[in-house]
Amino acid sequence: IKHFFNLKDEDLNSNDPEIPAIRESIIICNDPEVDVNGKQLGLVESPGVINSGGLKNDALNLKAIETFYEVQPQAGDNYPNLIFVLISADDKRFDGPSSSFVKSLNCLKMLNLVDTDHPNLVVIITFAGHFARRKDAWTYRFENKRRTIKDIVFNHFKIQVEVIALENYPDDEGFERNANNTELPNGELQPENLYNACEKVLQENNDYFGLYALKTVRNVKTKEVLGGLSIKSEIFGPHEAQKHRDFLEKIALGDCTFDKTDTETSNSGFFSSLMKYLPQRLRQMI
Repeated sequence: IKHFFNLKDEDLNSNDPEIPAIRESIIICNDPEVDVNGKQLGLVESPGVINSGGLKNDALNLKAIETFYEVQPQAGDNYPNLIFVLISADDKRFDGPSSSFVKSLNCLKMLNLVDTDHPNLVVIITFAGHFARRKDAWTYRFENKRRTIKDIVFNHFKIQVEVIALENYPDDEGFERNANNTELPNGELQPENLYNACEKVLQENNDYFGLYALKTVRNVKTKEVLGGLSIKSEIFGPHEAQKHRDFLEKIALGDCTFDKTDTETSNSGFFSSLMKYLPQRLRQMI
């Protein structure tokens, strides 16, 4: 993601794995040569809701995500333009009701974050180099997983979703460099493939303002990154996250139905994922 936005490792207000929190980084762009001055885009990283830290910690993470969007002044009642949901290529059990991926989709559904009229979801398969070494084997496994993911998302939201692959450590995997990209075994370039997926989503949604913001932040060379709103999961007590724990217990049993109390929450949170929004936007966030 840092590579995608041409950022340095130290730029983002990233998560400390020891202290789960939902954190915001505000990217400010200035480039007089292309008439860009003070354009801002917020990049928000959430803790995973379905982590290995146990049900208690998962519920606290979900509560923190929900609270973030209740108090974040630019959120309002808007859907995010883009939601990145991450799933590892090493995840072999991702299509059953008890899988982390399906549980995360159920949480997104409960929090009413996915816009089914203007689909805003992009699924990123991480550690893509782990699929295989040989091109034909890699392509087969990637396409098979992509089809399965598309089917799962369609069953949940009745939308078509963009699914792309990214390798976290392309140099370690021996992937060839191609300008500012690296080449995946099937010939796709990363992170150019992520940009193409985002561009397609925004264009199909007629979201040209969002597309302009995305292009600006990616292409402008002069950037300043400030720390924004941050909410730590540990500030909440178990009683404050009881509703969230009850919901997680329900979906752990394969119950994907939602009653009124489940959905009476603000638009909030996403899981092991990234979202972007543009402050002071007229209609919705990016």
